[in-house]
Amino acid sequence: MEIVTKNRGKGLSFGTKLAIVFLFIAILPMSIVSYYSLVNCRQELGKFAGSELISLSRATAYSIDQLLLENQRNSATLAGFPLAIQFLSRSVQDREALIPRIHQEFENYLEHHPDWNTPGFMDAKGIIQVVLDKNLVGEDRSYRNYFHASMNGSPFISDILLGRVTRKPGIFLTHPVKTKQGKILGINVVWLKADPIWDIIDHVKVGKKGIGYLIDHEGVIIAHPHRELLYHSLGDLHPDVVSTISSTFCYGTVQGTTAPYLPERLGMESLAAHIAVSQDPDTFRYFSPRDHQYHVVGYFPLEKKAWTVVVDLPESQFLAPLKRLEKITYMSIGAVVIISILISFFLSRNFSRPIRSLTTAAAGIKSGRMFDPDTIADITSGKDEIACLGRAFSSMVQSLQQSEEKYRILVENSPDIIYRTDLDGIITFISSSVYRLSGYAVSEAIGMKITDSAFFNLEEKALFLYQLQQTDLVNDFEAQLKRKDGTVWWASINSYFTMDKDGKRSGVEGIVRDITERREKEHAQREWKAAQAANHAKSVFLATMSHEIRTPLNVLLGFIELLSVDLKNPRQERYLDAMKLAGKSLLTLINDILDISKIEAGKMGFIYAPVNLDSVFAEIESIFNEKISGKGIGFEVDLPEDPSSPLMLDKARIRQILLNLVGNAAKFTEKGRIKLSAQQQPTQDPDRIDLTIRVEDTGPGIEKNALDSIFESFKQVDGTINRHPGGTGLGLAICKKLTEAMNGQIRVTSQTGLGSTFFVCFKDVQRVSDSIKKKIIAEPADNRCPSCFEKKKILVVDDIESNRFMIRELLIRFNQDVVEAGNGQEALMMAKENPPDLIIMDTRMPVMDGDQATRLLKLDAHTKHIPIIAFTGDVVSRTRTGGVKKGYDGYLTKPIKVQDLTDELSKYIKRVNS
Repeated sequence: MEIVTKNRGKGLSFGTKLAIVFLFIAILPMSIVSYYSLVNCRQELGKFAGSELISLSRATAYSIDQLLLENQRNSATLAGFPLAIQFLSRSVQDREALIPRIHQEFENYLEHHPDWNTPGFMDAKGIIQVVLDKNLVGEDRSYRNYFHASMNGSPFISDILLGRVTRKPGIFLTHPVKTKQGKILGINVVWLKADPIWDIIDHVKVGKKGIGYLIDHEGVIIAHPHRELLYHSLGDLHPDVVSTISSTFCYGTVQGTTAPYLPERLGMESLAAHIAVSQDPDTFRYFSPRDHQYHVVGYFPLEKKAWTVVVDLPESQFLAPLKRLEKITYMSIGAVVIISILISFFLSRNFSRPIRSLTTAAAGIKSGRMFDPDTIADITSGKDEIACLGRAFSSMVQSLQQSEEKYRILVENSPDIIYRTDLDGIITFISSSVYRLSGYAVSEAIGMKITDSAFFNLEEKALFLYQLQQTDLVNDFEAQLKRKDGTVWWASINSYFTMDKDGKRSGVEGIVRDITERREKEHAQREWKAAQAANHAKSVFLATMSHEIRTPLNVLLGFIELLSVDLKNPRQERYLDAMKLAGKSLLTLINDILDISKIEAGKMGFIYAPVNLDSVFAEIESIFNEKISGKGIGFEVDLPEDPSSPLMLDKARIRQILLNLVGNAAKFTEKGRIKLSAQQQPTQDPDRIDLTIRVEDTGPGIEKNALDSIFESFKQVDGTINRHPGGTGLGLAICKKLTEAMNGQIRVTSQTGLGSTFFVCFKDVQRVSDSIKKKIIAEPADNRCPSCFEKKKILVVDDIESNRFMIRELLIRFNQDVVEAGNGQEALMMAKENPPDLIIMDTRMPVMDGDQATRLLKLDAHTKHIPIIAFTGDVVSRTRTGGVKKGYDGYLTKPIKVQDLTDELSKYIKRVNS
């Protein structure tokens, strides 16, 4: 056994540590004082710079305010000329004689006001009556906000806009033209060029790099010394602002197109947000993405307009003196460091020998040699601090040995594989968990080449080795590994090169963790998301199909309602009743097809009420009687002994099931008969029975191999579809889902060539007792005489002419005046020109849909009071609550019912006695 004697270690000597202590004692106070002083200087410089920036922005804002005020006064002077009042007071024919004199006045003003352009007068309707550019005479500007502001008696200053005629930036200055009695005859409009405002901004200079610029209330730059930054937004614009810009072209159009120019963002969101919420002058520090340094700004709002003058200064410009002071401070600290090092090494020479002995012993232990406590006996025998250190060192060696044992136990019991290889990839150490995860015993794994035995995929192996060679480290590398039995598992690998004392690669160490369970969960999550996407696509399809089917059905049922009021012939009334019954059944069929998604999601609601089977069977017989009798086959109905005894069922869903089953039988049966029957079996509870409904036919039957699949969606029996084209294959699937959702069962028996029998079974159906029968209130008869209302004007908006015609006929019978529009854009124009008392708006139309038109009408002060009733066939995605959120006041669905229309009109139009 080799015993460690005196051998100097390579760690920090006592002298070095003492030098560090001296450095700490000497430098820390000086550093704190220096840091405190520099921070205070920075703060004071920042306050001074901010104060100067606010003062400069205040002076610039005042100059712009004075410029706007002076030009506004001149505009008011022009509006107050007697000639202007005389001109606007006369008729159109009498104004011609005054136009030359007014032109002369305009030219005189332009000589004294070179910053003006195209002064003119508008009449009280917003029509341009006189202007130097004759091409503009007669144009309507009543939609402009400056026209409405001045017609209300107030002068107006617009934002900086691109003139549609001049194509140059400028400002509209308007002033009302009034008589002595205060009557407003029209307005005066003057176009002030943006150049004088830009000149003021261009003269704002702070040092070499400080500049000023002007922003509007949306944070868009409207004046800047660098013209390429004009009409750029400091931060992101709100979507409502983008919509407003798109409708006003306030920043012009994209070159070569008619598309509105939308400001590009400069990435200064923090500055834009701070100015937007601040109501008073202030300063702000932000990081500019344009030059990648911090800036300080001072800003001041104008009084005449909602604009803000911003003076911007790079922080480095006013902090330059402070940088020089910091350099001097660091040089002083460096001198103190050198002096402290010299003093500390001089003092440490008499105290470092015992420490060197301890470091030599520690180095021997590190290299794996046996430690002999006698080698430091001269240190540990004393009573000073060094002796205490020696005794602690001996105790530490024992602790290290115990820690090494604990580490070995942790490695052996780790759930992950911990391994070590040489540079050739040969395993030199591996933990016992390798057997549990890979099936190899430790003795088998030692000596194997890990890259040959572990990886399942050659591409993953090549990528792992490439990353390890390039970066010396691989983290969370996921790959499929092979077990001894050939099965595959997912692992996350962390590996790195180990280095020898010369800094050269000596091998590889790493950890392999089993992530098979996590990967399976991720795979399941991806499949779930794919299913969600497919479900969403189905919902979109159902929503579209709902609208497209309900639109023509709305016309059919609407005109049936109208004919029901006009016809008095009993025979024709029976025809209409049959048509109405068939239409309602078709509507129920459409609703149930659309509700299949609700059934699958478990969200289908059922309404149980007393139902008489004889009335349901009679409806089915009435619907299919003509089709069945036309084929020359029989239709039989077999009811229980007491069919009139009501049962608690969902009538709509029972009818839907029978419509599908009897419809299939009528479709495929060419001879023989169809039989619809019901049987009731008593149960232990006298108030409940077991109900079985059977639909039998003598059709071609169903092959045995198809019986298991006929209730699946989009499935049809082979052969039958060739003889009877059409059908979606959803009918029997809907029957099965509805039956099971009501806790029932459906099954089928069939013989090829002889026919099929479908059984619909419900257990424990509640019978309606006599006490409940007395409480049943008969449904009121249809009121074929529509209620009368006060005469109002109603605008009907629908892109389908037959829909508009049907609704118009209904409303005329309700004593209403009706006007029509074919899309949302037409509705907007008609509502503004001649506002109606009520609007019935289709939600889906070309050019402009109902949702967009409703939003714009509700934003307009002149039309927002008009009630708007949504008229839609999309019952899947739209609800009354959703309609209210989109701005509608009411809600009607296609096909329309007279009672629904009466109830909705009653909310907005007063009834009168007919």
